Amino acid sequence: MKKEKYTITTINYRPFVFVFLIILILISSCEKEKKYDKLYALEYSGINDNQKEPFFTDNFDDNTNGWSETETSLFTFKIENGYYSIYTENAIAPTKITDHYEEFQCWEIESSIKIVSNPDAKYCGLLCVGYDWLFFKEGSVLFDNDVTASVDNIINPNGEYNKLVIRKIDGTIIYFINDQKVGISPVGIKANSIGFQPGLNATIHVDYIKIFKLNI
Repeated sequence: MKKEKYTITTINYRPFVFVFLIILILISSCEKEKKYDKLYALEYSGINDNQKEPFFTDNFDDNTNGWSETETSLFTFKIENGYYSIYTENAIAPTKITDHYEEFQCWEIESSIKIVSNPDAKYCGLLCVGYDWLFFKEGSVLFDNDVTASVDNIINPNGEYNKLVIRKIDGTIIYFINDQKVGISPVGIKANSIGFQPGLNATIHVDYIKIFKLNI
């Protein structure tokens, strides 16, 4: 009886393994580039939560951090019901000195601010590091050294909170409101302070403020 011959075909997996390894390297390279690309970090989504190292936080549940609380005929600053309530007739802004976040190569300050009343339609907002401020009112922002910009459909109306972020990437400051970029400027004067600015005759509530060191 004649025996049948069988041919066993073997597959060389080495080329496939090599291609797979190349794909993994490329993916890893892209992720690394995405993480450390400073241009990418200029967009709000360019910094992930796991790259933010908490440095200072105040939710205004109490006055542990020693903010100014006072009441006069010209201004009122008080912490109550989980927010910092600020009213002024003379543009005085409550500020405080923190530890030296301005020495970080990259940092971010985030706050949530609501304009309760603003009869004169003045700018209100967040102060930090010399001239690096971010103010807003309905439909418009003011940042850096008196730079204004129209921002329709970004700012929530009076009576609703707006999320303000000032981010430093090396020598650049980027300004965001409600996760949308609204401006950019060079770094101003170094000063490890933060604060809040209500407009003349305006009342604002600050829900929280946070400072992060950015590990990028």
